[in-house]
Amino acid sequence: MRHLGPVIALLLVGCTGEIVGPRSEFIPSVGGGVGSTGGGGGGVVVMLPDGGTRVRIDMFACEPSADPSAEVVLRLTPNQYRHALTGVLSRAFTAQQVEAALTSVAPRLAALPVDGSTHRAELTYDSMDQRISPLLVEPQFDIATSLGSWIATDSGRLSTFARHYGGASACATVTAQTCVDAVIEGLGKVALRRPLDDDDRAQYRGVYGDTTYGGWTALIASFLMSPDFLFRTEFRGDAIDARTDFTALTAYETANRVAFALTNAPPDDALLAAADANFTGAGHTLEEQVARLFETAGASAQFDHFFRQWLRLDRVSGINPSAVSSLELDYPDSSAPSLPRTTDLHQFRLDAYEELVELMNWNAAHGSLRDALTSDVSFARSADLARAYGVQPWNGDENALVHFPSGQRAGLFTRAGYLLSGYPDTNPVLRGARLRVEYLCDSMEPPADTTPPSSYMPPSVLTVRNVVAAKTEIPGTACQGCHQSAINPLGFPFESYDAFGRFRTQEPLFTQQGDVGSWVPVDSTTRPNVELNGSMDTARDGVALSGLLADSQRTSACYARHTFRYLTGRHETLAMQGDACTLNALERAAGTGSLRDVVRALVTSRDFTRRRMPAGN
Repeated sequence: MRHLGPVIALLLVGCTGEIVGPRSEFIPSVGGGVGSTGGGGGGVVVMLPDGGTRVRIDMFACEPSADPSAEVVLRLTPNQYRHALTGVLSRAFTAQQVEAALTSVAPRLAALPVDGSTHRAELTYDSMDQRISPLLVEPQFDIATSLGSWIATDSGRLSTFARHYGGASACATVTAQTCVDAVIEGLGKVALRRPLDDDDRAQYRGVYGDTTYGGWTALIASFLMSPDFLFRTEFRGDAIDARTDFTALTAYETANRVAFALTNAPPDDALLAAADANFTGAGHTLEEQVARLFETAGASAQFDHFFRQWLRLDRVSGINPSAVSSLELDYPDSSAPSLPRTTDLHQFRLDAYEELVELMNWNAAHGSLRDALTSDVSFARSADLARAYGVQPWNGDENALVHFPSGQRAGLFTRAGYLLSGYPDTNPVLRGARLRVEYLCDSMEPPADTTPPSSYMPPSVLTVRNVVAAKTEIPGTACQGCHQSAINPLGFPFESYDAFGRFRTQEPLFTQQGDVGSWVPVDSTTRPNVELNGSMDTARDGVALSGLLADSQRTSACYARHTFRYLTGRHETLAMQGDACTLNALERAAGTGSLRDVVRALVTSRDFTRRRMPAGN
């Protein structure tokens, strides 16, 4: 009885519809809300990684002749902004000098507002946050002028900078007009991410020549405050079908999109050279550049940045001090190893989250979404997390991977970072609801009647599962609809893992005094109804459920949505079929290809190189 208080409190939260957020914040569902079957069209037979085949339907209603969705001009995120600054500096200076330059403006970089929001159910990636205020502009102005001064007030640094961007011969004397003109040309192409035109040249010559605020400091600062530096402007392409609102991207605008999508940074010299060649010729094609960029450190960092937001540290439960009492439980079959009462639970939570990120990063380099959902490889580096898994810590050697005991775990959702409840007992409601809303993209609206049911009768055996079912599946109540068909069937298979994510086959029942009175076998078998179509498929545990999730197009369609949002900086638009064709390509890649293929599907889609202006622009 000791542990039932937190469980019942969480159940009441679930019955009021607040377990994952209020109505306005739910992620739009794939193919409709809870109870819909999804699907948007015809099917195609595809080969699966295991050699089998499956008919895959179009999850999004694609109309090839439809216009793409309208897009606003994106500003750089703080992360992209720092990369853009580094890109300008690193071409002229050593890594140590670049670090010194950025250190000199570190307080102003730290003052930049934090982009993005993970408030409750809705997830807004940092790339989608387009707020602009003095809190953003003022630090950027200070950074631009400070870096301009850092370069210009030191003769050695100025000479190095000018000779790189203007050429050694033109900049033998840094004050010569030929040097200034050459630097404007060279720096401009890197900072503005395109060649300059005559208006640009006249503007920046005027900045340098201004008798009050001109000179090198002002010239460099003006490039770093240019709208083309701070924003991802796309206004120079040719009109499509003679329309003023619909343009083909220029080669340089395409290079920008590719660079920010794959590396979260501006184009490097090789990509700019490919744009110079209009993506033609050996080594310069778009396909070759995409393949090259996938092998860079920037691409690895980009995946890591996405996964950290997609997996949401704020959604990994903080651990209440009451949970300490369950650390040393002595499971009768030794299925779950005990942990010392001195375990640093804050660090345990962070380590568990890092393992989720590392699992995804590994599969971004080596595998697919299916692999991430079914892998039995442990990426636990800390001793405590590895002990909870019953394995040795992984030392980072990719040739010495650590595997979980057979049959105990498979993929992302059977890891401690997903399973932590924060209390002594498991929380199947939260586990199931998170999976349904955040990783299957289904919506669940709060019931109109949020009054706790009065007809609850305690079950004869007080397991967490029995209490949850008795509390939330009472016929005729507002709770029953979502819990019985959509939440509980996804949460119960994870009863094979305790509140710390330890694999177990027995569950403790407690006496009034808080002692273990008896042990009962864990019941984790359900019909998870992943597709919300009344499927009779069963899952006896988290491993079996992971297999069903890996097979489900709802999973790959939801991952496609999140990838699209992060890389494009906006929500998808399905009205008038705006993004449906692109999303279909991403979903197919997520279901049958690698994680890289999902990104590749976006950057090689037809609409990736076209832009439609919002109405009124």
